[in-house]
Amino acid sequence: MKQTVFAIALFAVLPFSAAFSAGDYDDGMSAYKAGNYAEAAKRFQAGADKADAASRYWLGILYGRGLGIARDSRKALTLHQLAAEQDYAPALYAIGRHHLRGRPPHRDTAKANAYLGRAAAQGHREAQYLLGMMYRAGEGVDKSHETAATWFEKAAAQQHPKALTAMGQAYFYRLGVDRDYKEAMKWYIKAAVKGDNVAQNAIGVMYAKGQGVPANHQIAFSWFEQSAKNGNPVAQGNLGELYFRGKRGIPRSFEKAYLWNAVAVMTDKKTPMLKRRSHQVRSRDLAAKELAPGKLAELEQAVARCWFQPKTCP
Repeated sequence: MKQTVFAIALFAVLPFSAAFSAGDYDDGMSAYKAGNYAEAAKRFQAGADKADAASRYWLGILYGRGLGIARDSRKALTLHQLAAEQDYAPALYAIGRHHLRGRPPHRDTAKANAYLGRAAAQGHREAQYLLGMMYRAGEGVDKSHETAATWFEKAAAQQHPKALTAMGQAYFYRLGVDRDYKEAMKWYIKAAVKGDNVAQNAIGVMYAKGQGVPANHQIAFSWFEQSAKNGNPVAQGNLGELYFRGKRGIPRSFEKAYLWNAVAVMTDKKTPMLKRRSHQVRSRDLAAKELAPGKLAELEQAVARCWFQPKTCP
């Protein structure tokens, strides 16, 4: 009897809106997952009208993407701002990201850092990773590799692929932690098996140079190929280089050297003509000189296909 009275008393002190808005949110999420966006919008709207933070956030998502409701970026932002004022972590992250868009005065890194910090403190792994990147670059905060590594490690503990890679980079390049190639490899492997192509390329480099592991060009080749087929232009250039040289157990192929370097140049076309891209262009052109004109024309078609779908490259 005492337990029943206690339960009734506990329910009595809950706000009326909180007792019912959770149902609106749950119904909205069920409709959203089922692809019934119009119904999801209705249920989230009902929850938002009762000041439910989660409903406000997801209604904002629907407005932002135009799912089940007319697209309205301003309403999306307003709803996310309201949810952020209720300290709802996903909304704090969304507002933080919003302040990183564009250029000053619209871009406000200090505000972004404040919102992301609040989300990160609640364990939001995307916010933790992005906050780490801001500390690594000194965006909106004093540059600190030590603080960056702390946030990367928190996100990595939640298996965030890019944070796992960032931890590998921290140990490889001595960014906020002591250099330790074996520790770097450990983090890179964790990220690579999750499909992160930056980590996959980094492992290839470490095997090619014998950093933290015995040098092995066959294993390096395997990781470069995996990363290249996952769209990494640096790995595509590295793979092309191995094919061009054809040493240490790697079969020489001017066709594949041309193919992968050409794909790398196309994938990396937004990068200014820095040393890396200039090297890829040079390697492509050197391989082209070894090919018959007819073969070169044939390869151009293959380059276009590989650039669009690198996983299909031979």
